[in-house]
Amino acid sequence: MTPTYRYVVAGLLVLLFAARFYGIDSPILDKHSWRQSDTAGTARNFHETGNSILLPQVDWRGDTQGYAEMEFPIYQYSVAKLYDVFGPREYVARIFSIALFALSALLLYRLVAETCSKELGLFTTLIYASLTTTTYYARTILPEPLLLASSAGALYFLWRYARTGGVADYILSLACLCLACLIKVSPLYLGLPLLLLFHKRHGMQMLRVWQCWLYAACVLVALYLWYSHAATLREATNLSFGLYGEANGKYFNWSTLATPGFWNRVLFERLAAWHFTWVLAPFIVWGICMRRQSPMERLFDLWGIAVFVYLILIPVGNAVHDYYQLPMLAPLCVFAAKPFARHLTRPDAPRLAKGVLILCLAVHVGIAQYNYVRTMTKHTDYAPFQRLHERLDALGGKDHPAGQNGQNSLVYTPTQGTPSLLYYLHRKGWIGLPTYDEFLSSHAVAVVGVFGWRNYIQGPTPDQVRALYPPEAFALLDDEVFIVVRK
Repeated sequence: MTPTYRYVVAGLLVLLFAARFYGIDSPILDKHSWRQSDTAGTARNFHETGNSILLPQVDWRGDTQGYAEMEFPIYQYSVAKLYDVFGPREYVARIFSIALFALSALLLYRLVAETCSKELGLFTTLIYASLTTTTYYARTILPEPLLLASSAGALYFLWRYARTGGVADYILSLACLCLACLIKVSPLYLGLPLLLLFHKRHGMQMLRVWQCWLYAACVLVALYLWYSHAATLREATNLSFGLYGEANGKYFNWSTLATPGFWNRVLFERLAAWHFTWVLAPFIVWGICMRRQSPMERLFDLWGIAVFVYLILIPVGNAVHDYYQLPMLAPLCVFAAKPFARHLTRPDAPRLAKGVLILCLAVHVGIAQYNYVRTMTKHTDYAPFQRLHERLDALGGKDHPAGQNGQNSLVYTPTQGTPSLLYYLHRKGWIGLPTYDEFLSSHAVAVVGVFGWRNYIQGPTPDQVRALYPPEAFALLDDEVFIVVRK
């Protein structure tokens, strides 16, 4: 690759990472704000209580202590430690997520560059950083950036161990995989490409060496220790994120897999159209069909097969949420980058062919970033939530329970299962719309809500609210929001 290409690619990468700082101090009103609010709320609770990482608390706790069964909250706890230094501000968590994504991009580049070529590494990283979803989710308050970084780290450091046998690389890879699987159990699919790396180091004797068995045992023991502890939290408070998918058949749902609409949604609407803007979808197929020039390219073939297995094992989540495809994007970016790395770096490649490839890449980047900005600006109206917060604080004066944060200011928020309003109000309580008698018999000081659909929050209708509560119980009622108190 000529220096000109390197400078252009490096410049594009700088611009793409700078795009992630757009709206860095905005409130959590954007896509998947419900899940971001849960993550940010848990981090804020760690910051305010100083609890151990073993005792994560949620806002939708009712009148319990709020300890909830969840994946290992290392991301939330890390954000809380940053809050201790810089204050509980959303932009602190967003910058932390961007830094984690940058780490994942660096590890992916090093892995591809060292196993294949620097050219393929650069184009892979460029495509990986340019996608709408990696641009957007790299700056959300979610554990996904840490999941991507730890997954890439598990492969990269084991690759280094396969070459040199370094103990430090072995330990780093093991730590990364344990972390990835504790954040989400699904990265166990990485066992397939990891087996290839163990084979490279130990050959056909790999199942007889203690390093392989220790690696697997440590991951499984870490999962057992955390999830058995998390189950005790659920037993104490009956609060859970539904890790086992009892309600929706989250894992290997055959009825979902057998539906043509599922494959159309995930493969075409999501991967081809949304993640790779249709422009790069043909390049993925092209890259898969290209002849392998290095034996270690099989690593990415196995990685691709592994994420397909992941898709089959968790079909419901992939059908509902686009961020479930984030683990699939890294190997697909490698395949998409192969035609660009192969032909743009050839001195004898026709100028017209190079021009077409560059145009395709430019169009993809333009569409992806346009989609990102459109997603970011879709929901920005924070005024109703701010007004609710201020009015709730003012009720009864500073020392009144309705004007205090924390356990003494329990509220009901009728938001269709979304914890976002509890987070915005900095309150604890319930998600639901109680009758007036249910409200009076509870420990809640208010029922607080917004009407209709606002910033990914679905509230009740004005008629529903007026039918439930007497007129004198309304401390605030207009076309946007309402507050019901005891009279």
